[in-house]
Amino acid sequence: MVFSAFFTVKKERAAVGICTILWWLSGFSLQAQVVFQKTFGGPQNDYFNQIRTLPNGGFALAGASASGSAGERDYWIQATDAAGNAVWSRQEGTSARDIAWDVSLLQNGDYLVTGASLNAPPTLDDGFFGRYDATGNPIWTRGFGSNTTDDEFFKGQAIQPAGFAFCGFANGFGGQVNMSLAITDPLGNILSVNHFGEAGFEYAYDFKQTSDGGFVLAGRTTSFGPVNDAYVVKISALGLVQWARAVGGAGDDQAWSVEQTSDGGFLCGGFTSSFGNGEEMWAFKLDPSGNLVWSRTIGLPSADRAYMAKELPGNKVALVGFITGGNGGKDAALVVLNANQSLAFAKAYGSAGEEEFMAIDLRNNPSGGFPMAGYSAGTGAGLQYGYLLVPDTLGFSGCQAMNLK
Repeated sequence: MVFSAFFTVKKERAAVGICTILWWLSGFSLQAQVVFQKTFGGPQNDYFNQIRTLPNGGFALAGASASGSAGERDYWIQATDAAGNAVWSRQEGTSARDIAWDVSLLQNGDYLVTGASLNAPPTLDDGFFGRYDATGNPIWTRGFGSNTTDDEFFKGQAIQPAGFAFCGFANGFGGQVNMSLAITDPLGNILSVNHFGEAGFEYAYDFKQTSDGGFVLAGRTTSFGPVNDAYVVKISALGLVQWARAVGGAGDDQAWSVEQTSDGGFLCGGFTSSFGNGEEMWAFKLDPSGNLVWSRTIGLPSADRAYMAKELPGNKVALVGFITGGNGGKDAALVVLNANQSLAFAKAYGSAGEEEFMAIDLRNNPSGGFPMAGYSAGTGAGLQYGYLLVPDTLGFSGCQAMNLK
């Protein structure tokens, strides 16, 4: 079943600083204190794609920076303390366009960084990954690619019993572009690379190792229609496809995150233009066999996207992304759904410029707030800053506000 909702906007109050849009189910409002918000970067375009909460309460953020870069942009890792103050930063790259899509914390306190070097034709794109110590110094780095295909990694993680796995895409393996899943040993040496897809274009934007030792991948496919469908593939521990599901309609539909839920199903976050009112934020859930359990869209009558969905206690769901048509262009957005997919609350945070959230991470988070990261183009002299926001348990964060009902 597909549930959808969209809102009207009512301006409520104004204050100095970065602006915030508050989405409500009822007509009353509450005042709350900002936990904190921080921006990072220089005079050019800088942004975060991932956030990880650390055991000490701090944060590790991954993205790309064009400020002082060796090429068009460099990959960028930023670490902060629990209050969001910078602890260390690492920026590195080639003469090409380099980007860090993901950072994850390893058990000994090291970091695993995943990304790509995006080259202009006739050269080809390559994936990269590396292990870094607790202060951002490289232990080893690896490139991945061939002379005949474009390859890119979006996510990486440590896997059981040992080693690492990475998801992304490569072309030239049956279809025009296929999902890829690479497995390495603990030193980053490639052990296997498998490709999954049909005759069209398939991309894996996220994956998780599942409780049975296999993997679930999520992204998009063009093999079942003229435009994208969200595509979820379940892989066994031996690398064999157990099932694959395309989810979507007549419009553009994409899944950008996936995780296994407490009941063994799979929660995906992304965006759709097949259901609801224009392009909307989208979450859907599959059962352990890949059957659709529910689908929910949320947004304004404009372009709205979610890039990540997370399961919360009590079978609630949090989505992060952006809405368009609020305070100024795109505004970063947080939506929380109840266990029955009704709206618990939804808020967006923005300025006269544009803001997007790309990621949320709730681990190592005893406060119960919502640490989120992305970019802001309206909070300083730079073109675009890396943006870190941690509101409270109800998403409250002061400043200019609007009601969306």
